[in-house]
Amino acid sequence: MSKQHFQRFDQNFEEATHGRQFIDSPGHIDMTSMNILYSSVDTVRQLYKLRLKEALIEDMQQALEGIPGGKVVYTFAGYQWMLRRGGASGYQFSLQNAELGLVLLLKSRYAKLEASGTHLKIEVSPKMIFDNTAEDLQIVLNSYADMVSVDSLYSPAGVAIHLACDYQGWEPPKHFVEKITCRSRRVSDRSGISELKLDTDICTVYGHGQSYLFGAASTLQFALYNKSKEAHYSDKLDYFKDRWNSKTSDFLQPLYNPEETVWRAEVRFSHSVIHQFALANQTTINTYADVIKHLGGLWTYGLNNFRYDYNSRFIHPVWTVFMTEAGFDQFETGFEYRREYKKPGVGNERNVTIALGNLLSIYARRKFPAHYALKCIKRSGLYIDLIGYLRSKGLDREDLMQYIEESLIQRRLASKAA
Repeated sequence: MSKQHFQRFDQNFEEATHGRQFIDSPGHIDMTSMNILYSSVDTVRQLYKLRLKEALIEDMQQALEGIPGGKVVYTFAGYQWMLRRGGASGYQFSLQNAELGLVLLLKSRYAKLEASGTHLKIEVSPKMIFDNTAEDLQIVLNSYADMVSVDSLYSPAGVAIHLACDYQGWEPPKHFVEKITCRSRRVSDRSGISELKLDTDICTVYGHGQSYLFGAASTLQFALYNKSKEAHYSDKLDYFKDRWNSKTSDFLQPLYNPEETVWRAEVRFSHSVIHQFALANQTTINTYADVIKHLGGLWTYGLNNFRYDYNSRFIHPVWTVFMTEAGFDQFETGFEYRREYKKPGVGNERNVTIALGNLLSIYARRKFPAHYALKCIKRSGLYIDLIGYLRSKGLDREDLMQYIEESLIQRRLASKAA
């Protein structure tokens, strides 16, 4: 049985789609003090596959040579940028212009300069996202890809986005982490930081309940944190106050109360997660312009993936408010908001076969019989990918056993195990 939402009523206790009186079998919860102030696409990270202009990279390299602190003002595309080394970003160089609201990360560390690869990632600030339509922003981003690529040959290779909802009037209680429904396994506390293991993911609680982060940056994340504090720390409080004051009541009074804390609920979708949605629907979602029409579906999916439950039967009303009133209402008809994961053994066939060959050489050297070699393979961490690979070739476990037997004999007779 799926979880239910509370029935909603208005201030006169008449049924209402957006009523803030939640009444059902668990009881009565008044959410009238909660106000949604601002919802936005907070982050866009656009990837491009291309061949970089080698002269540009060589010029950046020379510009940074012998510079103390490793940063220098650099002119590119008619603007001045702060040029730095890419650090832990996975890219060799970083060009930042806070006035434009752009960071260009250039030259992937995982591909050769002369080869085509995802050599460009563009990170966009909230202000630039707010000031441009999705179509106009995509034109700007494409223009930078055009400028750095050889012969203007580039292709969008993926997009990551963060969806954010700022609100006042509700703060996460002490039991918040325990009531989040996800693939949790255990909770541990150390040094004032709580961690909730989500299989391979982690929930970290900072600042005695001021910030919650679920999931890994490389996949899907949900964050709930004190936005007032974060905006003050990042020196962006004036910018966000303008946004928060734009939402008014029926009497044209700002809903924002400067005396109260603003909290932010944020769902973060990596490039790989967006690709999984596209894969499930046999389509492509490689640009910001592509993904903008799916914001409602993605937002709802994210909240359901990290769902705050009231009890074993009901979703907490605050999650109902997030789902229905955040303002993300872009859904595409016929599109299934689910993810399709890469099947084990598919897409990494070369790694699977190399690993299997190396293991069999070791087992032959140790004179393992075939049945024991298979048992060891099952324990090695390779087995699930190996079975996926065999199935993609129309083979089964009997074929695998036969292959192991023949390979062990061949390695012994040909002295490869020596």
